[in-house]
Amino acid sequence: MTKRILLDTDILVDFFHNQKYAKDLLTEFLLKGNLYISILSVAELRTGFTSQQASLLLPKLYKTVVIVNLSLEIAELAGKFRFEYRSQGISLPTVDTLIAANCQIIAVKGIDGYSTPPVLHNDGYGAQQTVTPDILAFDPQSKEFIVGIARVTREELESEKSLTEYDVLFDQKDKDGKPYRVVIIAPAKYASEVTSVVTHYIHRELWHVLTIVASKKM
Repeated sequence: MTKRILLDTDILVDFFHNQKYAKDLLTEFLLKGNLYISILSVAELRTGFTSQQASLLLPKLYKTVVIVNLSLEIAELAGKFRFEYRSQGISLPTVDTLIAANCQIIAVKGIDGYSTPPVLHNDGYGAQQTVTPDILAFDPQSKEFIVGIARVTREELESEKSLTEYDVLFDQKDKDGKPYRVVIIAPAKYASEVTSVVTHYIHRELWHVLTIVASKKM
């Protein structure tokens, strides 16, 4: 099953500035799944291009990634989320990612005006602790519920607690038995590793519900 990988603008900026780490990451990601960027990333990239560079580089980009559109309302909401998190000294691009994907945000940790995501039942995994995701959303287009969780340090990628969290997240289903989509955000330098860890750990039949968000901001 093909995996979905959504990229922060910063990684693409470094790619176009010939940064080796960014070139290596994108090459590896292209082998592992489909790449997505928000349409806002196109605007941010174009800001740094001359007309000649834009006419040369942007068409190549459009052939490589899927552009995710968003409405004015969603763009404003994304700004609100960024402001709220930045004021707390927190960067959690998962929120912006889901907004950019035109999802309906149901609950988010630490954002005024939104309830905390519900505790997810653990059906016997690991130490059987419950899991509270960073975000819960719904995609009206695909009719999927979405749970998102962040990984900040390398130790978190494959800790016993994290493995249990992966089990619980991928065990979630709606009332019709459809699996929730699982979004995992990680620093760009760990994105490939977390992809390998999770796809090795979960059953192959669930790979299609996994989206990895590679962020340079964390």
